[in-house]
Amino acid sequence: MTDSKPLDFQEYFDRVECYFALKRNRALLLSPEEFEVVEEFYREGVPLKVFFRGIDRFFERKRKRKRKSRRIFFLTHVRDTIEEVWNDYKKKGAGSFLVSGDSETEFIYKKIDTIIERLNECDASVKTVAERARAMLEELKREASELTIEDVEIRMEGILKFATGEIFDILNGELKEVAFDVERELNDIKASLGKDIAPDIVERFKRHLVFEKLNFPEVTLFD
Repeated sequence: MTDSKPLDFQEYFDRVECYFALKRNRALLLSPEEFEVVEEFYREGVPLKVFFRGIDRFFERKRKRKRKSRRIFFLTHVRDTIEEVWNDYKKKGAGSFLVSGDSETEFIYKKIDTIIERLNECDASVKTVAERARAMLEELKREASELTIEDVEIRMEGILKFATGEIFDILNGELKEVAFDVERELNDIKASLGKDIAPDIVERFKRHLVFEKLNFPEVTLFD
């Protein structure tokens, strides 16, 4: 979803609660302390896509650790990562120079190169999609010096939409076993929540789960 239409706090809170439950695979309602975290970010004007990206980044880092943990995480644990993404988003979207000292164009080049590297490591079943996405990113890189960060992110959203459509087509054909596992996991969590989840939240989580299984990267500057 986009954040063009302002949400009231209850809708914002419900979406965060549902997405976080999906990501941590636990049907737990948010605690009063977690409520305060959501309220704080809502008042700061943090877009949902940034909030969700912070949650994604937190769990991606945990997943990459060699030592696995069965610990249940709460939004209070994720708060710093969300703040990190939010600060990143504000500074990089502002225009001028980044904290790292890179210019906007240098920052864009590095991000595109990183995504391309990760595309080279994705599952063989989506190699064709990765090659097409890589070609689109290489074209974008050639044009990046003439574009703003906002323009580049919009182009990346288009590439991500293309890749998602192509990968889900493959899921319905050659990768039915992966599709079955994803649907089963998703349905188990949804059932345990005992409440309706907005379709766009479900689709975002489903995409992220599929990409994770296929080692396919998110196509975004704010990763």
